[in-house]
Amino acid sequence: MDTVMAKRNSPVYSAPVRQCPLLLAVGTDETDEFKEQSGEMYNSWKDKHSSIELLNIPGKNHFSMLDAITENGSSLQTATLRLMNP
Repeated sequence: MDTVMAKRNSPVYSAPVRQCPLLLAVGTDETDEFKEQSGEMYNSWKDKHSSIELLNIPGKNHFSMLDAITENGSSLQTATLRLMNP
């Protein structure tokens, strides 16, 4: 894959097709690259998308992130439930 193909296929450089809610979540225990990718996506789409949210989940990484959904009152659980019950 070359740079042109990577940019063409990256959602960062695309426009939203629909205005459905978009929740981006990244753990604070992730590598810097994961954090940067989430931030880049958020910053790219925040002015193009009517409902986008970026959550930084304390103490989680991409292996433990889903645990936060089951943690009562966590920001990820609250945001997920809000998406299911607008």
